[in-house]
Formats: sequence, C-alpha cells, structure tokens
Amino acid sequence: MQIAISEVNPACNAEEYLPACLQALGNSFVVPFETNVVDDGSKDATASIAAEFGNQPLHTPPRIGTAAPQNSGARNAYLRPLAKRR
Repeated sequence: MQIAISEVNPACNAEEYLPACLQALGNSFVVPFETNVVDDGSKDATASIAAEFGNQPLHTPPRIGTAAPQNSGARNAYLRPLAKRR
C-alpha cells in the first residue's frame, strides 16, 4: 500500500527558514505527497521561495492568526491524510 500525504505549512516572513524546511520535507516524505505553503501576509520573498519549490502559495489576509492559514491549506489539499506545521 502506497501512502499519500498533504502537508500544510503556514508561513509569514519565512524566507530565512522556508528553503531548508521545504528541502527537508522533499527528502523525508514518501511519494506522492504535496506541500501547501500558506503565506500569511509576508513582506519578504516567502511566496516566491515556495514557488521555486513547485508550490502555488496560497494567501490569506495578513496576520490573522494561525487557524485561518491552516484551514485554508487543509481546504485546498488534494491528498489525505493531512499533516500540519504549527
């Protein structure tokens, strides 16, 4: 049985650590998997870094807390089960 998983990663001004995070996820999950980066109003290169890793970053209104980005990522996930970052 092959496992499929969606990972939800809310991010705000995460350009410093997002590349290492996405690289580690790419090296650790079995295929197929998807990573949903939800940009919570970043003022840096978070969205473009997510796009470099093949993600279409989702956007939420700036700085509205952690629940909204997590819910947005979950709603837009194609694969089940879900894993989320806090």
